[in-house]
Amino acid sequence: RACLFIDLGAADGETYLAFTQHSKKWSFNYDTGPFKKEDCFAYLMEANPKFNMNLEHFRTSRVYPMTKTAAYMCDKTSETFYLDSTGPSGWGSSLDDKHEAVKTSKQGVDVKLYNLMRLLQENALPEDTVVVKMDIEGAEYDILPCLANSPAASLVDTLYLEDHCPGDWWC
Repeated sequence: RACLFIDLGAADGETYLAFTQHSKKWSFNYDTGPFKKEDCFAYLMEANPKFNMNLEHFRTSRVYPMTKTAAYMCDKTSETFYLDSTGPSGWGSSLDDKHEAVKTSKQGVDVKLYNLMRLLQENALPEDTVVVKMDIEGAEYDILPCLANSPAASLVDTLYLEDHCPGDWWC
């Protein structure tokens, strides 16, 4: 048995610090069952190249940064990913060029798309504890229906999802 934390939209790594309870910004209590958080394997997936160095800092035998890589429902070696070129610290980014985070000014960069269902099937066993944090600026709407219809869904014990509903809609 093992514990896996899959951080989709890992940004600068602060959510991984929150997962391990070392964040000075956030205090979340991710459910890892009987496992200590520091004993979990972690996949830190982030497409924005601005955060490559931040995430590589976490690399160990248990922590795997997946930089310049966007979670999606399929694999693709190259896809345009949009970065906010004018916002505070260039934080905003999305696969969708019409997303709120990049709609006023954007710059496209090439990233790799990585199939979440494949990541789960290749790295998790049914007896593992798998925690997925998904904050991927609208791509959730493409991934979640595929995940729900996939055998890989049964591998996820807990899914934490940031709400990216447009406007005041309820999704």
